[in-house]
Amino acid sequence: GPDADFRFLDDGSQLMLALTALNEPSDYPDIIVLDLRLPQLDGHSTLKQLQQHPDLWQIPVVVYTSSTRPVDQNESFDRGARWFETKPS
Repeated sequence: GPDADFRFLDDGSQLMLALTALNEPSDYPDIIVLDLRLPQLDGHSTLKQLQQHPDLWQIPVVVYTSSTRPVDQNESFDRGARWFETKPS
């Protein structure tokens, strides 16, 4: 199978700290899988911060969440998500 490294973080603030600590864009992850329901910095706020960053906005983000609300899907795409997937119940 493909060679992949995974890193799991508990909330958006940890993600932003980890990403901004990277020195080069070549160190950025190939993709971010993001839940909307996170403690502290939620998924929507994280997407907003990623989109506003001069470099991090380029990282593809997939939202994987329990939300079935169209407003969450629309807001995710408006804030730069490339894909929105609802978790199976």
